[in-house]
Amino acid sequence: MPARYVDYALGEGAKTPYKKHIGDAGWDLFVSRECVIEPGQTVDVHTDIRIDMPPYLFARIVGRSSTLRNHHLMVNEGIIDNGYTGELFVCVHNLGDAPFKVEKGMRLAQVLFHPIEDVRWSEVSEIKEAPGKRGTAGFGSTGK
Repeated sequence: MPARYVDYALGEGAKTPYKKHIGDAGWDLFVSRECVIEPGQTVDVHTDIRIDMPPYLFARIVGRSSTLRNHHLMVNEGIIDNGYTGELFVCVHNLGDAPFKVEKGMRLAQVLFHPIEDVRWSEVSEIKEAPGKRGTAGFGSTGK
């Protein structure tokens, strides 16, 4: 598959997103400014990176597995729509009991790119049950 290019611009203190292995799904984002997140507080952490995606992509910002496990910080997932070209922020919530100092250069989140599907909506008068589909069985319907 040919490479897809995403243009990016770095502000002061920013670092280029990083992918350690070719098969990794996400590109690690680096924190560009120090801050302290108090227990129970939610903060938008700076990356000072801006991107311009081609028209067939959107992005998601998600936490790295070590962020919650090692630091008790929950990264709130964010959808980056194709037309957005402002700074990428990482929305971080401190689940711990102590203030957490976020240091410049830390990798708390990653950005993943996804194709945009061209979906069309079609209104119908009713949705019919079909064999092999789960129908209206929702939360907890598959058991424990």
